[in-house]
Amino acid sequence: MPRTILTREIKLTHPKRGSRSNRRIFIATEGFHSEKKYLKALGDIIKTNIEVIIISRQSPDSGLSAPQYVLQTILDKKSNIDFRIGDDFWIIIDTDRWDIGSITTLCSDNNVSIIVSNPCFEIWILFHYLRKNQINTIQAFPNCDSVISAIKEFDDHFSKTRPVTKRTFNGLKKAVWFAKELDINTNSAVPENPCSRMYKLIEELQADSK
Repeated sequence: MPRTILTREIKLTHPKRGSRSNRRIFIATEGFHSEKKYLKALGDIIKTNIEVIIISRQSPDSGLSAPQYVLQTILDKKSNIDFRIGDDFWIIIDTDRWDIGSITTLCSDNNVSIIVSNPCFEIWILFHYLRKNQINTIQAFPNCDSVISAIKEFDDHFSKTRPVTKRTFNGLKKAVWFAKELDINTNSAVPENPCSRMYKLIEELQADSK
């Protein structure tokens, strides 16, 4: 039986009134901290005509971070808004704790885009820091603890609850390069290498830039 998930909206981008795009992207995330901190900082950096809105749980209750509840969160929002042509719905989930095979089918059936990170979202943040010649070391990050340890070699103050600095985004273009190079089978439910498909959202936003 579906659980009641209390949420609030966080608007990340504010397209100018009268912009040529009328699109909105609604996003629900598995993580309560890292994804929101990153996306909020991204909203200050990236220039786009798309209105991006996080549907955030009001509680960090880890029991609500399972993929089925992330999907339920976005579907609840989808059924309770004044739908516009061009509205898109996305979820961001990890592979380190869940079997997500069935979720990818449900997302497809409900026209929800899915961003999967293997093993966790923080691998996407790490891509901002690594040098391109370190791509062959990527198998050294099989779990989230190893990813976070690697990030701290570049930013010793990093934590999931700390805001992402604007300096991090100096590596955004490089992060997209890393992710696309490593996502060798885009048809698979889960990236085969340690990787994040966050590049798909970045390219979506940049394609409708101001």
